[in-house]
Amino acid sequence: MINRIKKVACLLLLVTSFITVATQSSHQIAVTQLSKNVYALNGQGFGSNVGVVVDDDGLLLIDAMSPGEKNHKALMAALRTISDKPVKFVINTHAHRDHAGGNQFFADLGATIIAQSHVRYIPKTSNRYKATYNQILAADHMTITFAGLTIDLYPKMSHTHHDLIVHIPAADVVFTGDNHATDWGPNIGATGLKGQLALLDFVMSLTTNASHVVPGHGEVTNKAHVLAYKQHTKKWYQTIANLYKQGKTPAQMLDNADLQQSIAFFAGEGDNEGYLKPENIQRRIQRTLSGFLPNAIVIDDLAHYQGLYIQQDGTNLIVKLINNKLFAKVDGGFMAQLIPTNERTFRLRGWGENEVVEFTLSPTKQVTNATLHIEAI
Repeated sequence: MINRIKKVACLLLLVTSFITVATQSSHQIAVTQLSKNVYALNGQGFGSNVGVVVDDDGLLLIDAMSPGEKNHKALMAALRTISDKPVKFVINTHAHRDHAGGNQFFADLGATIIAQSHVRYIPKTSNRYKATYNQILAADHMTITFAGLTIDLYPKMSHTHHDLIVHIPAADVVFTGDNHATDWGPNIGATGLKGQLALLDFVMSLTTNASHVVPGHGEVTNKAHVLAYKQHTKKWYQTIANLYKQGKTPAQMLDNADLQQSIAFFAGEGDNEGYLKPENIQRRIQRTLSGFLPNAIVIDDLAHYQGLYIQQDGTNLIVKLINNKLFAKVDGGFMAQLIPTNERTFRLRGWGENEVVEFTLSPTKQVTNATLHIEAI
């Protein structure tokens, strides 16, 4: 059971061996035993993959699949092939509904939900998010002891602003959430290409050649796949950037040989017709293009833009510097990285071209106010 939670320094473990896993299929959910008391459930058709840590009197889950009675029943049936003990804790790798959709179900049964602290900024009315019953929020590196195992939780921002990387050193297992997958990609998300690559480097720093890497979706894999995923993410981005400069449309980009190689890698080895549909690949290309900010400039001192700015409707806009990047946040609304196009106007990464934060500067260049311009939260 959980008996201590504290911040600790990160240990980077580097050794070499090979991976072996035992897999069984039960109730349509594949169950893979990774160590004596750590399992991975393949969530295909039911939502995310799920990690399971087994103690004598309870279970800890890492993610909880999609909402809905069918999914809850299937997950519970798979859990019962492992243990008849109750679920005591659920850790969310992020708050998207296919990972956190079981939060309320398990919380109603008495479980405590653990999530990254930035979930407080997600839209409470959105159907995409199910960050219900978040009872412990991790703002910094947190460690949990459960079933005699130390479990490290690392708050990160890459796929979303509320990512958690979960590492169980003694079992040599890392759970990446949707920052990595074996059946789709790439996932250049909330902090752009640099954020995605930095996150993958961090995951690899926690792993050895023998480590189990459990992605948000797809099969349990290893460090080599994470490295290849990083390489293809860079290749994807650079190829699209070059084709964009040539004036190619997403439909025209589909035939590019380099892009096709990356698409084949991201699709994986299984039956993945949904991912490979041309219209779906085009949407992924368009999503990548939406992150291109050709008018962006570099401002060396971003710290003086920080502050709390009350909007005309009474909304509190928080602007904060995190890891040398500037972010705009609204409680229960949104969180987005701010990208300057001039010293007064900052675009919201991943948002519309005209959705910006406009800063008011004094004659001495001091920030006196900030106004949020977006269509809706």
